[in-house]
Amino acid sequence: LTKWLLFVVGLIILGCGGGGGGGVVAPTNVTLTGRVVWVGTGGPPNPVASVRVGTTSVATDAFDGFFQITAPSGTNQVVVTYSPSTGSPVIQTFTFAAATANRDLGDLYIGPETVSVRGRAVSSSGGAVIPGAAVTFAGRSATTDASGVFILTQVAYDPASQAVFFGLRGTIAATGFFDGFFSPASPPVGGVVDVGDVALSPVGGGDPPPLPYNLTGLVQPT
Repeated sequence: LTKWLLFVVGLIILGCGGGGGGGVVAPTNVTLTGRVVWVGTGGPPNPVASVRVGTTSVATDAFDGFFQITAPSGTNQVVVTYSPSTGSPVIQTFTFAAATANRDLGDLYIGPETVSVRGRAVSSSGGAVIPGAAVTFAGRSATTDASGVFILTQVAYDPASQAVFFGLRGTIAATGFFDGFFSPASPPVGGVVDVGDVALSPVGGGDPPPLPYNLTGLVQPT
């Protein structure tokens, strides 16, 4: 009987995997995708650029600048290298929150120069500043400080062709507010582009959110 009990207990232990099989195992690698864009043209780099994570690198697609790269879980930056036909090589690092799952990094803009983009997030209802808001623009990201101010650094810029840069749209997201948007309206001064105050509409407030937005209601026959 004793041998039989020991045999049953052994089977139970084996079936449980030693007690360590119940947790969720984080993936060892993640897949990062995105698109590299030359800010002077709004198109893919020509010749193609390379995107590197650690010692692994891939070339961007010649047609649209798309890339896909396998990276260790927890990766928080990629390095983009581009050698144009004329001019100096471009090497820019893009940093983001640690990726523990597959992620699309969106459009990463590169150019012959970089500038800083500065602004302030405020409420459209009363003008109070909004701290802790997430700001994204041209593949760069920042968080507003206690005064609602944000500064995005290393933003791609091409002084010889500014139309694409002025057409880019940044996004500001904050809890309790509809997203706010901004675009540069003037060239940099001292290496800084100031977009001024960006107003965000409170959710449930009297001000409508910025376009586009949805209207809901009931249509009744007259």
